[in-house]
Amino acid sequence: MSWRFQTLLLQILLAALAGLWLVASDMQDDSAWTVEQAEMTAAPASTIDLANALPTNAWRPLDQPELARWRDPYWLRFSVRAPDAGAHHAWLLTLSLRAASEVYWDGRFIGSNGVPAAQAIDEVPGRVDSQFVLDRAISGPDEHVLMIRASSHRIGSMASADAGIRVLSYAQARRYAWRWLIVALALGAIASALAYWAIDLRAQSTVARDLGRPWLLALGAVGLLLPLAESWRSLFGYTYDWHAIRLATIFWLHAAAALFLPCYLVARFAAATRVRLGALGAAWLLLLALALSLDGYDVRSWVVQFGGLVLALVVVCPPWRARPEVRPLCALLLSAALMAMYWPGAFLDGLYFVVLALLMVCLMLDHAAHTRRLGELHARLSAERDRLRLQLLRRAIQPHWLMNSLTSLQELIEQAPERASRLVELLAEHFGLLRAHSERDQVSLADELALCRVQLDIAGLAQRGHVELRVEGDAAGIHLPPGVLHCLVENGLTHAGFRACVEQGFALRIERPGDRLRLVLCAPLAPARPPPTPDGGTGTRYVRASLKRLWPQGASFADGPQEGRWCSELEWPCGS
Repeated sequence: MSWRFQTLLLQILLAALAGLWLVASDMQDDSAWTVEQAEMTAAPASTIDLANALPTNAWRPLDQPELARWRDPYWLRFSVRAPDAGAHHAWLLTLSLRAASEVYWDGRFIGSNGVPAAQAIDEVPGRVDSQFVLDRAISGPDEHVLMIRASSHRIGSMASADAGIRVLSYAQARRYAWRWLIVALALGAIASALAYWAIDLRAQSTVARDLGRPWLLALGAVGLLLPLAESWRSLFGYTYDWHAIRLATIFWLHAAAALFLPCYLVARFAAATRVRLGALGAAWLLLLALALSLDGYDVRSWVVQFGGLVLALVVVCPPWRARPEVRPLCALLLSAALMAMYWPGAFLDGLYFVVLALLMVCLMLDHAAHTRRLGELHARLSAERDRLRLQLLRRAIQPHWLMNSLTSLQELIEQAPERASRLVELLAEHFGLLRAHSERDQVSLADELALCRVQLDIAGLAQRGHVELRVEGDAAGIHLPPGVLHCLVENGLTHAGFRACVEQGFALRIERPGDRLRLVLCAPLAPARPPPTPDGGTGTRYVRASLKRLWPQGASFADGPQEGRWCSELEWPCGS
């Protein structure tokens, strides 16, 4: 499938899902009832009769930010007018209020939602959304007065009270659940993608090291939890003292998604080095600090949603030209960011996790295909490496320097028995180390240098000389494929000759350019001998295959003459 077709398909799916969500939201028809006036008062009045007796100047227009700060009992008053055509209907009054409340319709008590009280210890919290049936006897086509006595002791500071009422028919009320079918679809899509991804990974007996998998799993968990937290209020409900907890949960899930998505993209489409992950973490902390400095959970959530999409775009845009497979993803992220700017309210209400579900499905399917390709490549490279390892072990039995060592051993047995005994010990140590290295996928640089030094000690003892191996840089914490430096040192002994190695020695330079790790081994290059070809023999092919097996796309190997020496350069990503 070409990237152009993928881009078109993703844009069509995004437009279809957004259209379905908006249509489902619009199907929640505005109430046929009209709210003529909304007022509030903090005047002490413990009964409906006392509230009705309050003077006109005791009431003030409903101020949502001010109401959010009230804790002691207060009164709300709504003047509503019924539609003439709906007088024969029974209606459903929905009250949204973060408080415990008692509800009165035209002075008549119709129900309570918790128990309001002057002190927190006496209050019984009410549900955030409560519903009351208005039968035909009390809901005639006239103007009505809805009065609510409430208290809000069990909630922290909020930017707005978001208090409101809606009077709906039963048919309209049922439409509230329709848009959550799209949420169920999003949940099912993410769960199916996760299941397919897990099955696909388990089906592979050997998988190359995958740094992106934890980030994608974490993002999938957020993708499953976020719709559940969003739908908690509409589908299940809760008492108002849980409201701040739900909002904080949603905010931190948004913040987690804003971190996990770009981190996965870094691991998938770039080298997930400490430098890049550190820069990404710093940008996320700045975004989080900006969001937390603003008032209102909705504003904070939108900031982290939009900021997370921007961070993801920053990660995937640089390889746009070099890697066509990222282009559909770039287009999808850009469309989502534009949607967040154009429809911020709809994006907050649910379009975000619809977009996140589409992103998750695409990323997981792509990751499964990518992992399968890596597994196939890993299998081919492992077979090639095993073949080269066998050849390497065969070569280790009959290299030129070993044949010379055995010849020298015979002479030493007659002339210098102590040196002969030491040579036998070194040969045993060398083959023991070589066997142990051949059974491991990675060895520390210190162990590899120990093998090389034993190899040089054998050559020096057999041919009465000393070959120096100098190391420049810190070798701590570095791991590499086993035997790679051993091969390069053996090549140097073979091609340059022992006398040139004694005069010039070997030098290993450890460099850390940016987010890479580089080892440069400089060996003697005797002028009387022709330089080895860049393609090399079995040893060089073994080095290349070993590096490619561990870092299929991030490692490189090059060698050639430099200033009278033969230098071999191995490089791979730091922290890999």
